[in-house]
Amino acid sequence: MPLGLEVTAPAAPDGPQPGAGGRWKLAFDDEFSGTSLDRTKWQLCNPSFRSYCLPWNNELQIFNTATTGNANVRVSAGQLHLVTSKEANGQIYSGMVSTGPWPASFGPAPAGYREFTYTYGYYEGRVRIPRGDGFWPSMWELPASNVGGGGWPDSGEFDVFEIPGNNPTDYHFTAHWGGDGGVCGHPCSPQKATISDASANWHTFGLDWQPTGLTWYLDGKKMGATVTDPGALKDTPFFIIANLSVGGTWPPLKGGPDAGTPFPASMDIDWLRVYQRE
Repeated sequence: MPLGLEVTAPAAPDGPQPGAGGRWKLAFDDEFSGTSLDRTKWQLCNPSFRSYCLPWNNELQIFNTATTGNANVRVSAGQLHLVTSKEANGQIYSGMVSTGPWPASFGPAPAGYREFTYTYGYYEGRVRIPRGDGFWPSMWELPASNVGGGGWPDSGEFDVFEIPGNNPTDYHFTAHWGGDGGVCGHPCSPQKATISDASANWHTFGLDWQPTGLTWYLDGKKMGATVTDPGALKDTPFFIIANLSVGGTWPPLKGGPDAGTPFPASMDIDWLRVYQRE
């Protein structure tokens, strides 16, 4: 893509279409058409993570938050590349971007940073993932503040997609909410579909979050069941996240990276967008 070319995002998403007379407005987008990450839109961690962006879930990577020369978050050829790498000492680094409120524990925010949160809308992205044991790429969302009085999972989480690098035809999509019990250890709605190899093919993943339900889309087609449990349908602003994790306790990974896992490897993102209904 030539430098300086203005990119105009479409006026409607690839996924759901509003009812008769309805229209979409583009609330947020990044087409990654430049040569570096737009730090007015993105932070290199997310507010739910700990200092130095140390991960949860027994993951092995540290998310690289370097503001210059960041080898794990790169923009080129009209794409965002979230790259996982392994140092000579065995330490694994990777990339994350999110639009959440900037926490004081992360130090000063970049000049001009503007958080993006929204309540109800459609988050979608065109993505290709890496193949390899232990890779855990995802698009997801978290609330800008805790709701329900107990933190996570009461506050909610929307997973647009999670795909294990060891089996890149398995597409997982889930809503989490609060309380005890259930297959997740709390109420949740894990769903799964078999798709064409997400490491060999680009896919557009999307989640339509409306007051009446949560509905997932793949390449413009509705997937699975709409989640309508009132506990899942949060009425509070959420922010968007995309990242490439490595290892951890998520069962579909069936373990972490091994000697055959290719480093470096990249989760490639053509664009990320959020639409809302007018």
